[in-house]
Amino acid sequence: MKTPDPSSVPFVDDEAGLTARQCRVARDLLDWTPEELARRSGTSVQAISGLERLERPFPLPDALAVARTLKRAGVEFAANGHPRLALFSEGAQG
Repeated sequence: MKTPDPSSVPFVDDEAGLTARQCRVARDLLDWTPEELARRSGTSVQAISGLERLERPFPLPDALAVARTLKRAGVEFAANGHPRLALFSEGAQG
């Protein structure tokens, strides 16, 4: 049995379908540091860093807060799962 790539393991739930890799890419699209994402989502820097490195379980409430924050900032997830920045998003500007 092949071991799945850790970056493809969902960190929220099947409905949201976000992975640690998607979180990193989405944050990079927004040009946000882990500190900025933590501040905006109400989570800790340690939680964001641990999530992105898959070092520890991520509590569902925090995961949902991160997902909502990224989406509010204008990140969309294409059908293939790749994050992209929505054009003309107010939240993505700052």
